[in-house]
Amino acid sequence: MTEVRLGSDSDIEAATAVFAAAAEARRGTPVPAEQLERVTERLASGGFLLLATDLGTPIGMAAAFPARDDEGAGPVIPGLCHLGMVFVAPQHWGRMVGRALVEAVLAEARARGFERIQLYTHEDNSRGQALYGGRGFARTGFTKDDEGGERVALWARAL
Repeated sequence: MTEVRLGSDSDIEAATAVFAAAAEARRGTPVPAEQLERVTERLASGGFLLLATDLGTPIGMAAAFPARDDEGAGPVIPGLCHLGMVFVAPQHWGRMVGRALVEAVLAEARARGFERIQLYTHEDNSRGQALYGGRGFARTGFTKDDEGGERVALWARAL
């Protein structure tokens, strides 16, 4: 049975491992060590982490942060939450773990006083687009290349 709970600093290593497994399965290549370091640093930088577990074993993670102007480098944008990561261990894909994580993020963001939420997803991520669209997110029309040179689209919704 899948449970979703608020994570803590002691869950960062497990969350990073879920990220690594999911990213490797999606891309077909191992995640470079420097990217894993960036993910770990990002998870430790504030915001909130949610962890999905099955019988106590981490199987999914989501992290959200106060949104910042200037592509994340500027001041905090009042009322806007940025959903920066949603990853599910590949052996649990299709089991609605991502849905449970996103719904928990929406509830936590509301409880923390955010009014809106945004995220980026890859243009070729049909699974993610279906997940986010089904939770009320819509494309904003803004796209950019991520640090890996892949095209991502901005999605958003009110809380």
